Amino acid sequence: MNLNCGSGQKKRNNIAAGISKHMTPHKIRHSGITDSLEVSNEDYRKVQSLSRHADPRTVMIYDDNRKQYQAELSSKLAQRVGKRKSS
Repeated sequence: MNLNCGSGQKKRNNIAAGISKHMTPHKIRHSGITDSLEVSNEDYRKVQSLSRHADPRTVMIYDDNRKQYQAELSSKLAQRVGKRKSS
């Protein structure tokens, strides 16, 4: 995919590739880093080197998003608050 082409051409490229979501170079990079965590058995050092992030915590954010920890905990906390009795 030519990332320097206009938005119309990008959309046509996405459709030709069977991609229905709007894609940007950053989203493609994010997907690659996330997939790298999966195929490397969560080897943060390898993925950090591949992605060239200086701080390993940045790679951990990708992993948290992949596992959706924040969404899971938010849902559990919301359920818990909903179950509390009124004082």
